[in-house]
Amino acid sequence: MKIFIDESGSFIAGKGRHNFSCVGALMIPSTKLDRIYKDFKEISLNWPRNDKEEIKGTSLSEEQISNIARILRRHDSLLEVVVIDLNAESPKGLELHKKAQAEKFTRYLTDEFHPNLVQEIQALRQKLENLSMPLYIQAIMLTKLISRSAYHSTLYYAQRKPAELRNFEWIIDAKDKELTPYEKWWRVVVLPFLQSISIREPWPFVKMPSFNYKYFDREYLTVTPEYLKNYVPEMANQSTSIDINKIMKNMTFQQSHTDLGLQLVDILVNAVRRLLHSKLAIACAKYIGSLMIVTNKNEKRQNINILSLTEKENIPPSPRYLATVETLAQSGRIMLK
Repeated sequence: MKIFIDESGSFIAGKGRHNFSCVGALMIPSTKLDRIYKDFKEISLNWPRNDKEEIKGTSLSEEQISNIARILRRHDSLLEVVVIDLNAESPKGLELHKKAQAEKFTRYLTDEFHPNLVQEIQALRQKLENLSMPLYIQAIMLTKLISRSAYHSTLYYAQRKPAELRNFEWIIDAKDKELTPYEKWWRVVVLPFLQSISIREPWPFVKMPSFNYKYFDREYLTVTPEYLKNYVPEMANQSTSIDINKIMKNMTFQQSHTDLGLQLVDILVNAVRRLLHSKLAIACAKYIGSLMIVTNKNEKRQNINILSLTEKENIPPSPRYLATVETLAQSGRIMLK
């Protein structure tokens, strides 16, 4: 399975009632990739391109975006999107959230750890503290996105294409030709971040005959390390656990003009943001929503993850925003086959 990741938005507060920023992951079965690319090339022959011959989501119409979503659904692809409204977040609260995350880096350091390791962890904490707030928010959202994408795709394809779970290949849209300092930092810290999420929110694997975890277990299930049992009370009695390092081992940063998968996820994530900002016809939402797994949250159907890092400001959501979220959810995919 290939997972293409991109973001859309400024990740800062802006004018107006809402200012949404999004990160998204497009999951494509490896066996379907060539056919999807072939179909995409055929329908996009005369579509607008930038100076790098790249198709960007901002230049496409509702009909063009809907046609892409139809192709991807036909070939059993999934879309995961995490959204934040920075106009509804407290600047002071964001600073407190960042400070709390930084403190977690060194919370469990003791004299038992090798001095070189202590120095490395302290350096990672310092880099987090020096991150700009937009990059910090991106890092938190991206980590949340990967966690949800890995979990939802595992449950979904275990019922339909279990062999796809032999390999998770993560392709992330790069900011430049060379990795930026932020990308280098995130690539290191994402593993402990994901490990922490998996401990707080364990994957509740469904034990039904229709779920085939054979390929996943063979590649990613491991004996729980003793050091985790000693330092993490929740894992003290777990004989096995998921090896996050193996799930994330095939991760690359690529520039989107060289990769059709990154262009596809750019189009979809940008479309979600345009929909939330009322810049696309709401009818387009039902096609994009059909690529997402619908879940029940607070007794409401939802298939985009609306993230809040602080106590929200008292800004009532616009009727169009509520209608978009509802339309996305109405067409969402059911997890069970």
